[in-house]
Amino acid sequence: MFDHYGLDSLDIDPKEKPKYANDSGFRSWFYLQHSRIYQLRPFITIIKFKKQISGSYKK
Repeated sequence: MFDHYGLDSLDIDPKEKPKYANDSGFRSWFYLQHSRIYQLRPFITIIKFKKQISGSYKK
């Protein structure tokens, strides 16, 4: 599994997500991630696990 917790422009669009678009902390997070000055990267989460799958496939 892989998730990046990055923000895109829809995440701060008032029409799409008005609750987040009006939150100064959320807007600051977006700015820091996308600013050419700071160029911060999104948080990366990588989860690796081994799982054996058995059985048969029938059409």
